[in-house]
Amino acid sequence: MPASDQDTLLIQYACTFDGKTLMIRKATLDDCTNLTALALQVWLDTYTLQGLRQPISEYALSVFKEEHFRALIANPDNEIWVCINDDHLTGFITIDPAAEFKNSDKGYEIVTLYVSRHFQGQGIAVAAREI
Repeated sequence: MPASDQDTLLIQYACTFDGKTLMIRKATLDDCTNLTALALQVWLDTYTLQGLRQPISEYALSVFKEEHFRALIANPDNEIWVCINDDHLTGFITIDPAAEFKNSDKGYEIVTLYVSRHFQGQGIAVAAREI
């Protein structure tokens, strides 16, 4: 059974980019609603450039659910780190720290890296990769 948010040790980093302070920390179960909404927003922005069709809508609405992110957070083979800007979720990265190539020279595998379109180009992805 996964630890509750109160039992989770919050490891966080603060960085400054273009005069803005961003906080990057491990995701908690309390983040699942916002992770779901941001993932859906970024995925639709990326994959629906020609508009929506039934299969695309069905896929997006079946995958991007709070339960999906709860399962990822509970899985020790995944880590989700969130970027918080002025108390708002602006991006997240999902990594696989157990990837086969993991060693001190090569790091970890990035599974997903999502940044809200409104915050792209502001250093969030660069900061997230530095964790």
